[in-house]
Amino acid sequence: MDTKHSINRTTILACAITAATLICASLLPSGLGAAYAQEPTPWLIAFPENDAVEGWEWPAGTTVYLTIDNAPDGFVREGTAAVTTWGDPRTYVRFDFAGAYDLKVGDVVMLTDGVTPQTHVVQNLSATAVEADADTVAGTADAGAVVQVWPHGFDQTATVQVMAGDDGAWLADFTGLFDLVAGTGGRSQILDEEAGNATAVDWYVHPRY
Repeated sequence: MDTKHSINRTTILACAITAATLICASLLPSGLGAAYAQEPTPWLIAFPENDAVEGWEWPAGTTVYLTIDNAPDGFVREGTAAVTTWGDPRTYVRFDFAGAYDLKVGDVVMLTDGVTPQTHVVQNLSATAVEADADTVAGTADAGAVVQVWPHGFDQTATVQVMAGDDGAWLADFTGLFDLVAGTGGRSQILDEEAGNATAVDWYVHPRY
C-alpha cells in the first residue's frame, strides 16, 4: 500500500460530512489536500451568432478584459466576474458587442484578468433545424468536428454527442432521452477539451400557431 497517499476511514468520514472544501482539504494527506482545495481554472464560451463571449470562474470581483485579434484597433471590453444571479454558485461575466464587431469563425478570443489568460479560436458551428416531432436538432460544422448538444438545464442527463459528417452536417437525436416540446431551449457546442473553452450556438423549439 502507498501509505503516503492512503486515507483512513476517519478522514474519509470527516470529508464526507464537511461542507467546506477547505476544511475537508485540511484533513487530507499532504499533496491531496492541495489538489482538492485548488482554485478552479477559468474558461470561456464564444457565441458567434450572438456576438458575445462569456467568462466563467475567474475570481469574484476581478476585472476581466476581452480582446479579439481581428477586431478594430482599440476594441477592448471589460467586466467584473461575479457569482451568477440565477443560483449557479460559479462566477460569471458576459460581454455583448453586437453592432461593434461581428464575431467570426477563426477569430482568436482572449479573456484575462492580467493573471490568468484564456484564448479560444472560434469554431465553425450552426444549429439549422429543430424538429420537435422527431426529437432532433440538426446543424453544420467542419467535417469530423465533435458537437455536444443538450436542452438547457439537462446537460447532466440529456447530452448527445455527435460527429459532423464529411459534408459537415450533424444530427443530434434525443429519442428516448428527452422530449423536445415547444418552448424547449438548448445549446450546441464544440469543446476544446484541453483548455475547457468552447464555441456555442443556442437553439429553440418554436411554438406552432
